[in-house]
Amino acid sequence: MLTKQASRALARKPLPQISKGMASVAEQDLRGWVERLAVPRHFELEQEENKNTALWIAAQLQGWRCQVEGPFRTRDSRVRPLRQRRRLPRSR
Repeated sequence: MLTKQASRALARKPLPQISKGMASVAEQDLRGWVERLAVPRHFELEQEENKNTALWIAAQLQGWRCQVEGPFRTRDSRVRPLRQRRRLPRSR
């Protein structure tokens, strides 16, 4: 498999908040998420399954007190913590 880093920034030590958050993730939860998300889905032929996966992700994020804005198509969804009031920039 060929992988490519999305950013040219060098890796560095994570912020304490990130380390604390990662430590709070149970292995069983992580395994469940990976098993749910790692299923290969064809973009065109399995649109219903892709939509269901997007809705599942939105439900997970909402359960973590994040505001999720649809319509859950590629590049159209936004996620932010509920306490944050500013709009996120659009991705291109």
